[in-house]
Amino acid sequence: MNIARYFGVGIIALGEGPEGNLRRESSKAGLPSIIYEVGVSGTFQEAEIQQGVRGLMSILRYLEMLPTGEITRLPESRIYDTTQWVRVPAGRGGYFFPTCSLSCYAPVHIGISSQALDR
Repeated sequence: MNIARYFGVGIIALGEGPEGNLRRESSKAGLPSIIYEVGVSGTFQEAEIQQGVRGLMSILRYLEMLPTGEITRLPESRIYDTTQWVRVPAGRGGYFFPTCSLSCYAPVHIGISSQALDR
């Protein structure tokens, strides 16, 4: 997991992933892997590519495969044992980071509006 932390993106999803997924297949083959998924599907985004290159260079320095140099500043890593992916329209996705446990929320049921949960 240290290698994933030194990549420097701060979100680490552990586990095998869904059937047929690259993460699952590499796990079944016994190959540790980092799958870097960012940006809009089907496009190249220069800033995201540069972040990936910086992450890779940081890992290579951490493993002492490159001369010492700038190692990516490690953000606080959020590590997830399980994930669930939900497809949404481009530009509308992201991560949900709850700020408290489920017990701090009012009971939720079908038909309740999100405004009713705001306190």
